[in-house]
Amino acid sequence: MLVMHPAVLAVALFSAMAYSVVLIGLNRTLKSLVAVIPLVLITACLNPLFNHSGNTILTYFPTGKPVTLEAVVYGLASGTMLLAVILWFSCFNTIFKGDKVQYVFGGVAPSLALVMTMSLAFVPKLIKKTNEIIMAQRTMGKDLEKGKLKQRVILASSILSALVSWSLESSVETAQSMRARGYGRGKRTNYSVYSFDRYDTAFSGIIGAVIIMFFLFLPEMEFTYYPTIEVKGVMPGALFYAMVCFAPMVIDLMEVKRWS
Repeated sequence: MLVMHPAVLAVALFSAMAYSVVLIGLNRTLKSLVAVIPLVLITACLNPLFNHSGNTILTYFPTGKPVTLEAVVYGLASGTMLLAVILWFSCFNTIFKGDKVQYVFGGVAPSLALVMTMSLAFVPKLIKKTNEIIMAQRTMGKDLEKGKLKQRVILASSILSALVSWSLESSVETAQSMRARGYGRGKRTNYSVYSFDRYDTAFSGIIGAVIIMFFLFLPEMEFTYYPTIEVKGVMPGALFYAMVCFAPMVIDLMEVKRWS
């Protein structure tokens, strides 16, 4: 998000796409791209619409403002950055489930870990319950996608009301269940099926060294968009960054090969 060098953006985007394919498959990845690409294109088009800096003029707007190559390239870079961030967060959401949150943060910040775990578990339940309410309304002849705008707004309000009521009821039941199990009494304990062994230590050391090398070469990776486009120092910083970005995919593929 902070480095707008094209080499870094390209590595971030292609590694996120490749990892997403490994995690959720090609079809779901393509569906995610189709849903996000319009937002990326809008982001890419907004920059040349409002930013007219740059020496290479491509054309002019009817208002007389120039459309420059530098503004277009910067807009595409911003859109690429946004797409890469969304894909990486999608991969993060696929991997980082509640039990892993509890393992990572349970010992350091147990209250925060509990809130994050419950939030991650609640979102899928909320989506599932929303679909159930919509289907129930549809079987009663009340389709949210049909009818006049006023009727659809009233129906959406009733669905939202039912969803909020269910959420509050579920929260009360969860609180009562936690209290019945003795939450908040005595010393807090943690349980996890994960363990941090010597292989994790070695891998963390290697990745840490690669990240340090990337930041050492980062000042040499210069790319200026305005007033003219200039590229400097692509390698070896991009290589170290690629090693960090592709590492999760390589590890997952090694695990698949090991257990297949």
